[in-house]
Amino acid sequence: MIYPWLSEFKQPLETAYSVNKLHHGILLSGQAGIGKAEFAQDIAQSILCNASSNHLQSCGQCKSCQLQQAGTHPDKLIIGQDNKTIGIDEIRKVAQFVQSSAGQNANKVVVIHNAELMTVAAQNAVLKTLEEPNHQRYLLLVSHEPMRLGATIRSRCLCYNLTINKPELVTDWLANFNLVSQPWHILFAQQPLMLLNWHEQGHLNQLDSLYITVENLHQQIDLKILNEILKNKPEYISVFSIFLFAIIKKYLIQKNIAFNNYQECIKLLGNFENSRKSILGLNVTLATSRLIFSLQAQLNN
Repeated sequence: MIYPWLSEFKQPLETAYSVNKLHHGILLSGQAGIGKAEFAQDIAQSILCNASSNHLQSCGQCKSCQLQQAGTHPDKLIIGQDNKTIGIDEIRKVAQFVQSSAGQNANKVVVIHNAELMTVAAQNAVLKTLEEPNHQRYLLLVSHEPMRLGATIRSRCLCYNLTINKPELVTDWLANFNLVSQPWHILFAQQPLMLLNWHEQGHLNQLDSLYITVENLHQQIDLKILNEILKNKPEYISVFSIFLFAIIKKYLIQKNIAFNNYQECIKLLGNFENSRKSILGLNVTLATSRLIFSLQAQLNN
């Protein structure tokens, strides 16, 4: 299923497919939570549908569609869904897969999720497949960090960056789930599936508390509450950084902070993010407290 805010991106692919000019390698990029995986699934299902002919639409009824719904289609290979490093052995399976005969309508499709997790050796191997394409073989790479892929891979693919150009479609869609909008939701306007996931998991109230806490950056932040939230939910640390950046930017727009102090704040936040991602065993509680104190020093300078 393609979400309504991404439906406009399918039209050019449909046009190319109708005249047998669909690119053999397509790189689907966009922020996490925008719906890339579902978009790739729809394209793959449409390519493999027995009734699609030269139309990039799946009927949902033919044997091919039924096999896909059961997850047993012999002409469809999916890797990278476990969010783990993708090694060369998995990519060798891709090469073998595209070279073998198709079992249904002559087309075969490979979907590589989280393509940025391919090792250097794996990327070199997939590049060979892209450079020597087999007829009626399609490779869909899905990534929210496409710049981690080699430049040559990107140059061999049709790069398709999925964005939300009509936010009202997202608003209408989320309204179906009784999701009450909060001011900070705008920060994730390009990631509606992430918002929905937090809503379904019952996390929004805790994230509301995190935002309210960070919003008081220029005053006195209750570090005990802040650190307790981040300790219980380490995955919120990246959201915490997004909140901080938004608050600091708002201070600049409202002229509550000088531009040079704003730059220092951004540098401090960048250093925090680099440390968080690169230092094993980082004392996050201490690092967070130091970051808050340093930011407040800049705000009060």
